[in-house]
Amino acid sequence: VIHGIQVPVDGGTATPNAVEIAVGQPAQQRAGGAQPTDPPAFVVSGVSKRVVHVGEQFVHSLRLNHRVRFGSQVQYAAPNFSGFITEPLDANPRPDKPGYAALEVRTALFPTAPGTYTIPPATLQFVMIESGGGDPFAAFFGGGRIVQLKSDPIQVTVKPLPEQGKPAGFTGGVGSYRLTASLDKSNVEAGKPVTLTLELSGKGLIKSLKE
Repeated sequence: VIHGIQVPVDGGTATPNAVEIAVGQPAQQRAGGAQPTDPPAFVVSGVSKRVVHVGEQFVHSLRLNHRVRFGSQVQYAAPNFSGFITEPLDANPRPDKPGYAALEVRTALFPTAPGTYTIPPATLQFVMIESGGGDPFAAFFGGGRIVQLKSDPIQVTVKPLPEQGKPAGFTGGVGSYRLTASLDKSNVEAGKPVTLTLELSGKGLIKSLKE
């Protein structure tokens, strides 16, 4: 309440009525967006499968969700994928929460032996530019804050390949493959050379296949 004050008017005084003002909490941000109490950045890691067979492909992913500017490149220290053959994959990152942008690293993993494995944490480190600093050149002169984030460890169980139903001459390649053949010419004169091209495609560790 703002109480009235005395104002001189024509040799006398007048007192305006008191004014009452309601003060409430700040308006919440748009539903679903990042809130002031949300962290400036966080990581989410996971695997596409937790139980696989030897040689079976599954995917490890790590996403950095952020709503701040970076003052440096993000440094990524991959987990120790001991017991797995690795292949990098393309990523199409989608943030895990509205109001954030995302960076993602995806890796295809192929277990080499049965057992229970724990994939250790990955580490991300970067310089975060604090909002409201008022200095656009802070990043160039040592400004910002160094942030290091770690993912959670992940346990994976790898089972041996079943003996029953194993094809004759099986060499260990696990996956779904397609072999196609094509010629560079459909019509050719007798005695003229043609080129035969064989293309192997599919899902799995192709390099594990033997000729």
